[in-house]
Amino acid sequence: MRSQGSSEETSDKSGVAELINALRPTRSSWAFYLEVMALVKKIVGEKLPSQCHIAEFGSVPLRTNLPDSELDLTILCGDEVFEKDCYKVVQEALEQAPEARNVRIVEIQQAKVVKCQVRGMRVCLCFNHISGLRKLRFLEEMDRFIKKDSVLKKSLLLIKAWCRYEASILDAEIGLSSHALDVMVLYVFNVHHRDLTHMTPLEVLHKFLSLFSRFDLHRCCLTLTGRVHLIPGYCPEMPDFDENMLLPLHSISNYNCLTETKKPFHTAMNVMEPLNPSENLCSNIADAGNIKNAFMRGKVWLKSIMKTGNREEFDQFFVKTWSMVQVKPHEENLLSVEANRSGCELAV
Repeated sequence: MRSQGSSEETSDKSGVAELINALRPTRSSWAFYLEVMALVKKIVGEKLPSQCHIAEFGSVPLRTNLPDSELDLTILCGDEVFEKDCYKVVQEALEQAPEARNVRIVEIQQAKVVKCQVRGMRVCLCFNHISGLRKLRFLEEMDRFIKKDSVLKKSLLLIKAWCRYEASILDAEIGLSSHALDVMVLYVFNVHHRDLTHMTPLEVLHKFLSLFSRFDLHRCCLTLTGRVHLIPGYCPEMPDFDENMLLPLHSISNYNCLTETKKPFHTAMNVMEPLNPSENLCSNIADAGNIKNAFMRGKVWLKSIMKTGNREEFDQFFVKTWSMVQVKPHEENLLSVEANRSGCELAV
């Protein structure tokens, strides 16, 4: 049966709660994720030294994954020399496995990863990606701090769905990465929380589109605490924490990644990684015009929907997303699940 959810969801007439519930993993789909995860770990783990450990990170353990999201895994081997050979070892192990298809090594934002499909699910394996595990813990902490029935995770799910299926701008290789979107949504909560009257996912989506349809992300860099005007040849610094901000960003130091040599930010779009201020999460984007245009179109259309509350208009706004999901009334959505293997609390 479908989970009861909050009273707000139960009385929802616009379709928002229904769509979010349809996007969430069900118990059977989560069991499939675990099955694929265990299979990949078995295939790859048999070829790796015993000291190596394979851990999951990203949107799947965070429960903000879309129906066709990749399963992100990192191999923690701790040896830079071995890491160079590890790509080939992993690639060969997967190529020999009958369950794996389309195995290839690709480079994303100057980092090599192994991609493949296992039983129809897209899988991405990287190496010594400690920062990915820290990002997962950080987002979990922010969601627990905001509370309000996990509105952060629900908002991320709704916004990712719109950006991927309706606007076609969520793409780690040439468009917005999932984590860049995470930071942009966190910025909305942190700096503009007072503008969110009811703090619902649809309200967060509307504020997100309104802000970034006019935000100059070419001349400015977005950080969790505000915008920074870019000066050619200089590295941007995150503005100081303001007492009017929502999130406990003093806790960022608990998750800080090793900072690489700082490089000036000056690309088509600039979003600072809060756990590593030297990293531009949008360095892969060559032209942000289509992204900004999508935000502008979405803002105008959604404003009309929020005024009328028309269900048919809302369904059209998410027409491609609805086609991606299958509502299964007999399956209960995962509102609360056990901790994952990395020890993160995974209440959604």
